[in-house]
Amino acid sequence: MVCVDDLRGGPAPYMLHEAMQCCGVHGVDEVAVVGDTPSDMLAGRNPGARAVVGVTSGSRDAGTLRRCPSTHVIDSVRDLPSSS
Repeated sequence: MVCVDDLRGGPAPYMLHEAMQCCGVHGVDEVAVVGDTPSDMLAGRNPGARAVVGVTSGSRDAGTLRRCPSTHVIDSVRDLPSSS
């Protein structure tokens, strides 16, 4: 897991590419981006992340996030599926 504080800002695709490099991930199709702002959604969509998840427990409501280029909108990060 890499957080925005670890990287230079987005929504340019370079932030996701830098995170991938830090984590040793080679394919953008292996990446899920989770955020609570339209900028977060663009930071996942611009480089082509497999999943771009808007979370309504942050700064924006579901209606705002559904208007963004996301694959999912959920209430909380607790609603993310486990990786197992």
